[in-house]
Parts: sequence; structure tokens; C-alpha cells
Amino acid sequence: MVKSATRLIAVLAFVTAGLAGQPAKAQLSEQEQLVARSRLVLDAFLSDPQFESVRVYVQNAYAILIVPQMLKAGFLVGANYGSGVLLVRDPQSGQWGQPAFYSVGGGSVGFQIGLQSSDMIFTIMNENAVKKLLAHGVKFGADAGVAAGPLGAQVGTATTTSFGEDVYAWGMSQGLFGG
Repeated sequence: MVKSATRLIAVLAFVTAGLAGQPAKAQLSEQEQLVARSRLVLDAFLSDPQFESVRVYVQNAYAILIVPQMLKAGFLVGANYGSGVLLVRDPQSGQWGQPAFYSVGGGSVGFQIGLQSSDMIFTIMNENAVKKLLAHGVKFGADAGVAAGPLGAQVGTATTTSFGEDVYAWGMSQGLFGG
């Protein structure tokens, strides 16, 4: 039996190949590029021993949001932004659906400085959290609980496989940001 994470990579590869295979286009569109980068990011997370736990969460996720290159910058006032691909699993068949495209962003005020780029994966663990995401956008905190997984080579927090939160997040970061 093919594992869920492998199926997800296959769906992203199929979508990329299908979109890129259109003869009238000389270059990939922005959405095609985003799907291709998302597939590479997911594959990097799933094959990195440091992010071993990601596979379990992907296999049990109701949906997954992959944001290749979330940019974060700040000097007293900070902002972050990235575009990503959301895939939702059909609970009956277990098959991943077609990608939907989302932008993720936020801001902050306080002592902070730096520039950082992160590849992010959010596993959304239940249907209710996906409905809130689709209806109101991404709001971590008041509407949905979030737990962080390993956040880079030097920093990490432990999570359990009890799946008690609505959303779990992992990031591979480059750059320097403090605050």
C-alpha cells in the first residue's frame, strides 16, 4: 500500500507535470512554479531525518498547506509573507484533492531585527480547522490551536503524536532574525 505522504508528493508531481505539459506555454506560470516548489519542499521535509515526525503528521492530516519561501523582515516593525498550496484529503477515499492557492502573511511590532526565509509546512488535522481557514483565512490562536515542530537546524521544540491541536507547523529557515 502506498503511504499518504508518498501519494501527496505524487499528486503534486502529477499536477506539476500536467500543468507544464500544455504545449502553448513556453514557461511555467506562477501557480505551476508554486506547485513545483511545494513538491520539492515537501520532499525535503519528508526525507530529512531531522524532520522525521513530519511524515506521521502528513499521514494523519486532513489537509496540508505548504509555503515554500515565507519571507520575514523586521526592524522594530516586522512583516512576513508567503504564497502556498493547500491540499485537502477526501475523508472517504483518502485521496488528496487538487491544489488551492493561498497567501499567508502577518505583522508584528516590538524589538526585532533581521531578514529570514523559511520553507513552511502546516498540517491541518481536522475538517473544522479547514472550514475556518477557508471561511476566515489563517488565524492561529483564537480560532485554531497551533503547535510548532522543529524550526531549523539549531532550534526545535518537541511535539507529541497525540494530535491534540488543530494545526502543526514546521519550518526550515535561512537568515537571521531576532526579537
